[in-house]
Amino acid sequence: MKIPLLSAILAIFPAFASAAPSPIETHILDSINSIWAMNFDESEAHLDKATKLDPDYPYTYFGRANLSWLRFVYVSQQTDPKLKKKFEKQVEEAVAASQKWLKTHPKDAQAYLALSGSYGLRARLSTIQKHWIRALMDGRRAVKYTRKAHKLNPKLYDALLGAGVYDYYSDALPRGIKLLSRLILGGDRDRGIASLKIVAEKGNFTKIAAQLLLIEIYTEDQWGARDPQKAVDIISALRKEFPQSPIFHKIEHVCLYEAKRFKELKTSVDDYQKRIDADWAYYPKKDRARMFVTQGTAQFAQAKLPEAQTAFQEAGKLAGSSKKPDRWGVWGLVRLGQVRDALKSRKEAVEAYASAMKFPDIWGFRGVAKKGRRRPILLGLTVGQLPPP
Repeated sequence: MKIPLLSAILAIFPAFASAAPSPIETHILDSINSIWAMNFDESEAHLDKATKLDPDYPYTYFGRANLSWLRFVYVSQQTDPKLKKKFEKQVEEAVAASQKWLKTHPKDAQAYLALSGSYGLRARLSTIQKHWIRALMDGRRAVKYTRKAHKLNPKLYDALLGAGVYDYYSDALPRGIKLLSRLILGGDRDRGIASLKIVAEKGNFTKIAAQLLLIEIYTEDQWGARDPQKAVDIISALRKEFPQSPIFHKIEHVCLYEAKRFKELKTSVDDYQKRIDADWAYYPKKDRARMFVTQGTAQFAQAKLPEAQTAFQEAGKLAGSSKKPDRWGVWGLVRLGQVRDALKSRKEAVEAYASAMKFPDIWGFRGVAKKGRRRPILLGLTVGQLPPP
């Protein structure tokens, strides 16, 4: 699903055990809440306030690395190299700050979580870049320090989340790397799911992160844990708790799609579109392409091919330019080619694939488009996941 990337990042944010958080902890918690609302500027402002209270506190460094990563992934759609460089610099600063803090606070479980999270961020970047060995080594460090945090404070249930993530996702790596990951990380998929369930029930400030990761498992798991209805139940509760969050609104679309609850999906997408049109805070106009792709993919899965074609055409119009492409708009062009193949409009399908190939291959879509241009892609009703690959 990819959105739980956000939850995987937030999973290692501090789990403050005190009933009344300190002022610096309050600012960090406010920073997290701003992220759920996609208000990254406000989140950074809270981190600035926390830094003024204690310039050495490691979570402010970790928080800034998070924000750079989120802006790179969600705001620039991985197209801004300056944001990527900023993230790389800040994640190294976060590692150094955590290590420095632990020299004078060797039993600070939360500091070990910050160190673990920093290595986890670096591992995530390496995974996207397909630097598998580097990702595994940083993943090993992340697991080590997460377990250290839990050993120091067994009631810090949030510390189980990091280990649960790596236990589960070690089985999602390529075959050769998967074997190596088991040797390095000692991953166990069932143990990972069990850990995530504990955090989802008993966790404090990472409870939501665990719930989102379970949603990803319930919608994508290939080894028996897939259960889209459970995912719908979780996201429905989160939407009631955060009715103005665009993150949870978009995750709801994925859950309803995977559960084949297409009527409810249409209602949810229409509501999202209305919020964009009404200029709701943090419902960006750039999400229009995403909504058209969501509509089109759902119609494609129901064999409503003319309607799907219309939706993908609208998404394709929002693909942007070669200098500033839109991820969902470009994917809409690929989908347009696929639905035209289903309609046996081969000439028009080739045109759609060719249009998609004109854009820089930032997200790896060109291989799919190239395949479709060579020969028809006939998906039937098995149209695949809702988000782009």
